[in-house]
Amino acid sequence: MVALSGCALLGPPPLDGRVPEWRVGDTWQYRLTAQDLARGTTLHTSPVLTVLAAEGVAGAKPVYTVNVSTLEQGFQQTARFTVDDLNEMDGAVEIVRYDFPLSVGKRWTATREVMGGTSSGEATVTREARGVSVRAGSFDAFEIVARYRFLDADGNPRANLTVTTYFSPQVRNLVLEEQRDDDRGELVSRRELARYQI
Repeated sequence: MVALSGCALLGPPPLDGRVPEWRVGDTWQYRLTAQDLARGTTLHTSPVLTVLAAEGVAGAKPVYTVNVSTLEQGFQQTARFTVDDLNEMDGAVEIVRYDFPLSVGKRWTATREVMGGTSSGEATVTREARGVSVRAGSFDAFEIVARYRFLDADGNPRANLTVTTYFSPQVRNLVLEEQRDDDRGELVSRRELARYQI
C-alpha cells in the first residue's frame, strides 16, 4: 500500500464476482484427498476438468461441455452444465454451488438429491481472502462457507457438513475446497488446484 500526501491508504481492488467465462481448452487439475471414515482409509486422486465447448446461454448463464477425468483411475466422463454447477462435475457428494455475482455477505440456499437422499443448507460469501496458497500458486479468492444437513431417503439425518470453498476470479474456478464432518469434527476431504491452463 502507498500513502499519498493528503490521501488515505489504498488497499487492493475488490475481486470481480461476475460469472466467469470459460473458453474451449481451459483446463484445471486438482489434487483431491478424501477420508473414508467408516473404513479408515484415505483416497488420493487428481481430477482434471477440460472445457470442450461453449454451447450458448441458459437463462443468463453460458452452458459448457466439459470432460472430467482422473489421472490415476482412468475415469472419464463428459457433462453439460453452467459455471455455478461446477462442483457437481465429478459425481461425488459435492455440495457448494455458486450464485453469481459473488460479493461479501451474499447468501443463498440449495437443496438437491445426493446418493439416495437430499442435502439442504446455506452458503455465505464470508470474505475476500488474499494470498490463498495451493500447489498451483497463490491466489486472491472469495471464501464461501456452506453448512449442509444430509437426510436419507426416509428423511432421517445422516450427516452435517461444513464446506469452505475459495473461488478465484483469476483462474475462473475454485482453488481450494475443504469439507468437514461437523458431527465428528474431522476434515473429510481437501481439493486444491495443482495446475491450470486458461
